[in-house]
Amino acid sequence: MNFEVKKIENCFSDSRTFEYTLPIDGNSMLENLTDWQIRKNEKLRRPVAVAQRENVIIKFVLADKHFRVSFPDNQWQAEKEKFELFLENIVCSG
Repeated sequence: MNFEVKKIENCFSDSRTFEYTLPIDGNSMLENLTDWQIRKNEKLRRPVAVAQRENVIIKFVLADKHFRVSFPDNQWQAEKEKFELFLENIVCSG
């Protein structure tokens, strides 16, 4: 596995948010999110982006290697496994 993952704790008891640390930054990640809806805000001091496909949401700083990913409550484990397979494919090919 070429990435690290940890659960993010917050005030919501059923939170399904994880932080991924990848060997690529947000700008490189954007190149791999071709079938995702992307919103970018480049006016900030540290430009950010939000990518969404179905109910999976990725939030990240474009120049950083940390990504916060939220999964839908009802199928979070299956969606998390699918997302991690996607990550392994892009990290290995990149």
